[in-house]
Amino acid sequence: MFLNQVILGLSTGVFYSLAALGLVLIYKVTGVVNFAFGNMGMFMIYVAYSLISMKFSPFCTLLIILILAAGFGWIVERFTMRPLKHLSHGSMLIVTLGIMMILEGLVTQIWGTDYKSFPEIITGKPYVLKGNFGILVFRKQDILAFVLLILISLLLFIFLKYTKLGIALRTTSEDEETAQL
Repeated sequence: MFLNQVILGLSTGVFYSLAALGLVLIYKVTGVVNFAFGNMGMFMIYVAYSLISMKFSPFCTLLIILILAAGFGWIVERFTMRPLKHLSHGSMLIVTLGIMMILEGLVTQIWGTDYKSFPEIITGKPYVLKGNFGILVFRKQDILAFVLLILISLLLFIFLKYTKLGIALRTTSEDEETAQL
């Protein structure tokens, strides 16, 4: 029983790790803590919930969400953050708080405040291990989440460390004026 709770905690931690990767990447590139980041993700999850509820395939939903999230992030950066980048970090934090509140209001207006249950995308029997330690249960979606976390982390590391664009992003975050040379 205890080990199953550990596995469940680790599978939940995977999602926190992915969110932390995104927050750190944004901070390293922009130098601003984006309080709206979580709410941008929440908004996209609600859109995904709606698409899945309308019987879109999980793969199609994922593609749509990735495109929408990238587009939304670009719009926020281009039309709110970039024009205000000359302001202090405190002012930028307030802007991200404003975006956060707007997104919370939109979600409340569109989907309401009732609890929504996201359907399981990966179904089937879980993997069960029996031994002296008891019975361990591994859900397929948890295994996929672990694999994706490792894959995304490795790809992000390789991108930032070894590609020209990744090196440029790191350089720009440290000193924008020097990076323009």
